Amino acid sequence: MLLVLLYHTQLSFQTAGYLGVDVFFVISGFLITSIIRNDLASGQFSFGKFYSRRLRRIMPASLVVIALSFAVSGFFLTSGIQKNFNETAIASIFFVSNISLWLQSGYFSSDSALQPLLHMWSLSIEEQFYLFLPLLLFLIPQRRHFVLVCLALVLSLVLCLAFVSTKTSATFYLLPTRAWSLLLGAACSIALGGQHAPKIDRPLLGYMGLAILIAVPIFAPGKQFGWPHPSVDSVLVCCAVVLILVFRCPLLDTGGMVKVLGWFGNISYSLYLVHWPLVAFVNNAYMSELPPVWIRVAIAIVSIGAALLLFATVEKPLRYASGKRLRTQGIMVLCTVLACVGLGKLVTLDGRTDENLAHRLRPNTGLSDGCEHVDRFVQNQECTTGERPDTLVWGDSYAMHLVPAFLSNTEVVLAQATKSVCGPIHGIAPKHSDYLRGTQFIRDCFDFNQSVIDYVRDHPSLEVVVLSSLLNQYFFLDVQDADGNEVVLKPEDLALEIESTVELIRAAGPKAVLFAPTPSEGAGFNPHSGFDIGLCLERGMSGLIVAGKDSNCTIDESVYRAQEALSLSVLDLLEQRGNVPVFRFDNFLCAQGECAAREDDVLIYRDKGHLSYEGSQRLGAKYDLLGEARELAR
Repeated sequence: MLLVLLYHTQLSFQTAGYLGVDVFFVISGFLITSIIRNDLASGQFSFGKFYSRRLRRIMPASLVVIALSFAVSGFFLTSGIQKNFNETAIASIFFVSNISLWLQSGYFSSDSALQPLLHMWSLSIEEQFYLFLPLLLFLIPQRRHFVLVCLALVLSLVLCLAFVSTKTSATFYLLPTRAWSLLLGAACSIALGGQHAPKIDRPLLGYMGLAILIAVPIFAPGKQFGWPHPSVDSVLVCCAVVLILVFRCPLLDTGGMVKVLGWFGNISYSLYLVHWPLVAFVNNAYMSELPPVWIRVAIAIVSIGAALLLFATVEKPLRYASGKRLRTQGIMVLCTVLACVGLGKLVTLDGRTDENLAHRLRPNTGLSDGCEHVDRFVQNQECTTGERPDTLVWGDSYAMHLVPAFLSNTEVVLAQATKSVCGPIHGIAPKHSDYLRGTQFIRDCFDFNQSVIDYVRDHPSLEVVVLSSLLNQYFFLDVQDADGNEVVLKPEDLALEIESTVELIRAAGPKAVLFAPTPSEGAGFNPHSGFDIGLCLERGMSGLIVAGKDSNCTIDESVYRAQEALSLSVLDLLEQRGNVPVFRFDNFLCAQGECAAREDDVLIYRDKGHLSYEGSQRLGAKYDLLGEARELAR
């Protein structure tokens, strides 16, 4: 649990502290299987007794945390995040929040770091697992338990590794692909003969397990080679836990460190419950920007204090209470939950939120959601404004958000050729980890861009091609060339690739112009990603806490230029050479060291970098963006 706490508060040098959940799954599977098998062996097992014990162990503390989170959510969450929170809260009560969160996930979904009950997915998986395990162990003869569990383990692991690259979200959130780590703990318990069985005296193997357990979260070798989570790193840490459980490791047998870890182990469930809502509420206030160190330290300290309080007042008393005392404690918890729910309804700020605000900040996909192409571009009715387009908008989502701006010019016939993350650059493609470790996405990106070039050659009515891209994906993601070779790009390399693409366009007849990405304090795939401008605007207009920014959510131009230095260098090189005309938003959005995020009541941005529909329309009408583009093009 300490791994997870330090990772979530970003106070650790670990790159994969989230692996603490996998460690927990193995230990949980080991302990619970031992309890079930011991009760079966002694003839004392009862489904009613098992589930009653689980409910008393899990439910009261989780209900209190869910209710308290709901009570304060109105002070921190915007309407869209509040809606997702309410759905997750209900799902968490019934231990299906993993399914709810999976259904909420997507390219344009709210940042997961803003969801106060995001962490409940792992508790849901654990409880779903324990719906089936006791029944299987009860129905199958004990001599076959090990074979049964190992078969289920292998099947789950195979499913996990087979789908983690193509169905990353489902693999992460759903039981069939996460059960293997719990089953590994169960298999370990069965092989040893229970939790109190003596360990095998092979301390070298125990120390090896400890070393792996320390090293993998720090170096994350699987992550370094492009494997998404859960996969290689999860397998390594889970096997490390097995080594520690099976073989004696003297360092973990005695000593002060063991006592400290044991103390944290006692409150680990309460700490698990309370820490993430605190982190998420602060993340909301800071609009996804990294809070100051002292804030993150304070979150860690408050989390430990709150966990102690929850453990002492709710978890421990109800876990061991019986009879009249159990009823009294249960009533107290129920009254606390109801009071928190009532307070939450009272302070929810939906009434202070513009009902149309969420609609105004909806994803800006241009002419239609259907203009998010997968592989090849084929002109269709929903992605064009007429039969004979004279202007083509080509690029990633930073081309999509330009389209509403261009629609103010009704004399021009537009066609939209867009694919998220895939920039309008013919010779290279980025890896996008949502797809088969990026390889399928790369193929689709190459096919898409080639089909756009073919379209330009086949449509002599085209006069201008407007290219636009975030650009930083070519610096912060892995990139391949057309021959399948990995390439590391410098700004001058990317500038050359853009110039080559523009030459292909000109050879087919049309002129070309490149639109720069909008100013931001770190957007897209920048690892130093800054605050969410759209979220800041929404919070300001909803009367919610806005930390570290003014109510207009202005962008610090010096931060913008530092964070996006690589992309800006590409634009500078193109302008210096004079081969590709570049249109820059910062020429009219930025002044006196600040870049505007709104004009009067118009919200220019919808997230960290994309223009909102109304922001795009306002800029298009005010500055005649399409007219400027056509005039600049050559």
